[in-house]
Amino acid sequence: MISACDFVKGMRRSDKTVNISFDEWGVVTETGAIPGGVDQEYGYASFCEMDAVIYGGLLCTFLNYADRVKIANQSLLVNEGGIITTAPKGKAIRQATFYPFQDAARYARGKALRGSVKLPEKETEHHGMQETVACIYEEETGEISVFAMNCDADEDVSLNLALRSFGTLRPVIWRELYSDDPNARNTFEEEFCVVPHERELPEIRDGRIAVVLKKHSWNVLRFQEVR
Repeated sequence: MISACDFVKGMRRSDKTVNISFDEWGVVTETGAIPGGVDQEYGYASFCEMDAVIYGGLLCTFLNYADRVKIANQSLLVNEGGIITTAPKGKAIRQATFYPFQDAARYARGKALRGSVKLPEKETEHHGMQETVACIYEEETGEISVFAMNCDADEDVSLNLALRSFGTLRPVIWRELYSDDPNARNTFEEEFCVVPHERELPEIRDGRIAVVLKKHSWNVLRFQEVR
């Protein structure tokens, strides 16, 4: 899409740069909702752990193209297709997809960086090779957040980061969203079945750090500059 916009810009000898907006994006999953009137069985989209991993990968893509993707609206926030689900009598639960959105809202503030990562590439069925890692640097606070998803359903992968350009860093926290069952999902009966857990990051040695991302997992690795 960006290439097409820039091609037309060149052909027209224009100085206008066309940016991109994604309206009502999200992932599609199983749903129990029935379109129609009010006399129907209550239903809602129930997102599983793998849905959340793919959702995080979409966020990484938006962040990696933040110079041109200026607006990306999540499709529906509450109930059918939403990241929060409410019951008719008032209870609300967070869907698995809520947590990557929460991570981006909290930590994707600052400058999106282009990095070189050592991560096994995995080709998608319809969209070729897709980027699965994004990095954000908050210059004022010296915080670095690396967002990474492993969409392989069967294999763990190694992620190697070279962070020497930032000077001395200390590891802060590793937030990992993972379940042994990629089809696990949050329900009104078990609302905390798929939630992030905090892990300790290994020490940074010579400006480098290596971690293993579990199969079908979403991860946020956070670091702090020592000033």
